[in-house]
Amino acid sequence: MLHRHPHAAVSLFAIWEPILDDDTAPPNLPALQRLNDPRVRQFWDPGRRMAAILRTVQLPPHCCVYQKTYLWDLIAAWTPGARWQAAPPRPALFDGTMLRTAPQLDALLHP
Repeated sequence: MLHRHPHAAVSLFAIWEPILDDDTAPPNLPALQRLNDPRVRQFWDPGRRMAAILRTVQLPPHCCVYQKTYLWDLIAAWTPGARWQAAPPRPALFDGTMLRTAPQLDALLHP
């Protein structure tokens, strides 16, 4: 999707967290290379801190996939100018799975 919008002024943060039983270490190089756009920053969050922060967002009723009570396979997108303070602002898009929600993100990148 980022390749279809090469000039979109976006920053993408991929947060990898241990969810499955075999998620005992940061993602390997082949996994990281799937997101090979220079606008992508990838992080390993073994304590699932970002998932805990995102759970404070007011979730739409149909939202989200959970794995072992943790948010999983999620897209969260904010519009330009959104300001994070004590808690994240309400996102323009907050849903999953990524595959199912990707068209909505694509629409935000190219209105």
